[in-house]
Amino acid sequence: MITGPVQLAEHLGTYAGEPEFVAMDLGERVVCGVTSEEDETWIVSARLDEPPLTVAEDVDLSELDCKVFVHGAPGRAELSAWIAGAVDAEGLEFFVDDNEEAGAGSGFLFFDHVCEFYFAPRVSLDDRIRTVSAILADLWRRSLSAVAACDYEERLLGNEERLLGKERSKQTESSDPM
Repeated sequence: MITGPVQLAEHLGTYAGEPEFVAMDLGERVVCGVTSEEDETWIVSARLDEPPLTVAEDVDLSELDCKVFVHGAPGRAELSAWIAGAVDAEGLEFFVDDNEEAGAGSGFLFFDHVCEFYFAPRVSLDDRIRTVSAILADLWRRSLSAVAACDYEERLLGNEERLLGKERSKQTESSDPM
């Protein structure tokens, strides 16, 4: 029996305060793992009675299609959720990460986050353009700075002026019927 304040992580890993363990419930339905990486601690869980999340079979993760650089999002999880909610596209996989170059210079290449988009070969160029344009529009609607970099970047709605560093003029609708 353990009584009093205990810092269990100090006793689980090789280094004090850096836990490394995996645990499973007695019914063998849920697994939980904890690991430390640099200044972050990751807690990962999975239900073994549900199908795992998988990458669409025809998406090649070695073929990066488009990168979107984003500044002003509160974090990776929120940004991922917003992107997932902006589009419902089959044949699309995306990953959101902190930009390792953030703050090292000026311009969109140094924004806080970078999002990588991978499309299945069957997804047409027009559908790719529509999908990435919808994602950008949603991010801009949330008052985030976002710029796409890809082979078709100049065809994305509103992206070209951001690539050039111009301020996007905000259009406001007047309720004055004049």
